[in-house]
Amino acid sequence: MRKAQYAGRQPGQYLEGQVRTSIEDVFVYDGALPETAEVIVCSDRGDMRDYDASGQDVTTPGVQGSFEYSLSLESTGDRWRVSGETILSRNQCSA
Repeated sequence: MRKAQYAGRQPGQYLEGQVRTSIEDVFVYDGALPETAEVIVCSDRGDMRDYDASGQDVTTPGVQGSFEYSLSLESTGDRWRVSGETILSRNQCSA
């Protein structure tokens, strides 16, 4: 689901740093067909840095911080597939 945030990267541009992730809640809705679930995740990217092709730090506030996401999942038989993603908050969670 996060491919879009990397789609605009220029040749040689890269991200560096640690990302900490925690699962905060899981809700399974087995009364629906297909079965669905919602997973609430906190992704802390406070240590991330963005560098251009020449190695200059071009980190923006959109790269760093903590982000709380709601991931929607659908059961596809023996597997779960992410069907949607929503940002719930920024800098309000801790991983």
